[in-house]
Amino acid sequence: MSEKNLLIRDTQHLLNALNAGEELALVDAREEVPFAGGHPLFAVNISVSKLDIEILNRIPRLNTPVTLYDNGEGLARVAAERLREIGYTDVALLAGGLAGWVEGGGELFSGVNSPANGFASLVDNSTATPLLGTEQLALQLESQDNGARLSAVEARTLADRAGVQRITLAGLQQWQQQERTLYLFDVRVLAEYQQGHLPGSRSVPAAQLVKETDQFASVLNARIVLIDDGDGVRATVAASWLAQQGWQVAIVDGLQAADFSVSGGWSPKVPELDAQPQVTPAELTARLAEGDTQVLDFTTSANYVNAHIPGAAWLQRAALTTAGADALPAAERYVVTCGSSLLAAYSAEQLRQLTGKEVQVLTGGNTAWKAAGLPVEQGETTLLLPRIDRFLRPEERSNPSAAEIALQDAWRQGLPAQLARDGSHRFKVLAA
Repeated sequence: MSEKNLLIRDTQHLLNALNAGEELALVDAREEVPFAGGHPLFAVNISVSKLDIEILNRIPRLNTPVTLYDNGEGLARVAAERLREIGYTDVALLAGGLAGWVEGGGELFSGVNSPANGFASLVDNSTATPLLGTEQLALQLESQDNGARLSAVEARTLADRAGVQRITLAGLQQWQQQERTLYLFDVRVLAEYQQGHLPGSRSVPAAQLVKETDQFASVLNARIVLIDDGDGVRATVAASWLAQQGWQVAIVDGLQAADFSVSGGWSPKVPELDAQPQVTPAELTARLAEGDTQVLDFTTSANYVNAHIPGAAWLQRAALTTAGADALPAAERYVVTCGSSLLAAYSAEQLRQLTGKEVQVLTGGNTAWKAAGLPVEQGETTLLLPRIDRFLRPEERSNPSAAEIALQDAWRQGLPAQLARDGSHRFKVLAA
């Protein structure tokens, strides 16, 4: 079925595919705050604003069935069309959007990282002693007390019980040639990764991976392969946790120091982009003094508030879809920026079409501006839309009120019943 050449998939189709073990991605194209207000359990948030710098890393195979939705804002259609431009071949819209999911019998979950939070709630509320509790998980992945950590043998026993697979480097290379989505995560701390890592691996420390799995592994029924060194306890414990959530997880055994042959940080894969007109920090300084140039900053709102170019206005790319040129201050010329200008550059052509004005990209972004010793200002100086790009996590709230704490506790206690009503998960809490 199609609507203006875009496929339409309904709730039941997705649930059938999920239960059949088929790979799929259900993508919420809104910003994170509205996403946190309510979404299907296994939906992942890849907003229109950040799609270009996230999509190829979170959904790496172009033939993965991708279904997008919003709540009537028109963002899902924009995202779907952009995915097809990038080269994705199986893109659809969710019938009826978010409301259609509910009408089809689907449950809505609030907050972020719902699968991880939901599984943790089942562990905490298990009638039997779990194989690995949430407190023990945190102790193994976050504590600096080596005396409190499991031995390699104990950790491996956990993983074996959970069904974690063990593969060699040659086995990994065979898997990478197969028509399956495979995520290769190095679960060591960032400094260790930067010193040397396996080619093609992404740095996701173990503690972060178990809390935010959906932000890195966004294709359901994909494979996750973990890399570690030393005793491998971090990877083994994290893998046992993910396997109980229904993931096919493997750990690469037998790695040698020479296998960690690449140094430095991880670089995201991004779609090709035509060369954009650039302006250097020094040139921008002169143009700002002339008074006819407006800087548009596409960084996160938190980064903008922390420090931005004087006079810069903050927005997210989604606003160009929902509000168009009405969202923009009047100017004869626009300069777009963000931390590195990587994300901002993808908005340049859309801005030209909306305004008919000259649009340039700040070379090196805000990082280059600061490195040049140029002035910055702080605060919510010029926000062109509400700060809905990031949902504040409970642990990030300073001095929460008693009412807020009670509401958070009630939410956590209610997750097991909500999971039971939803019925779309394959979580299995193993008893000790």
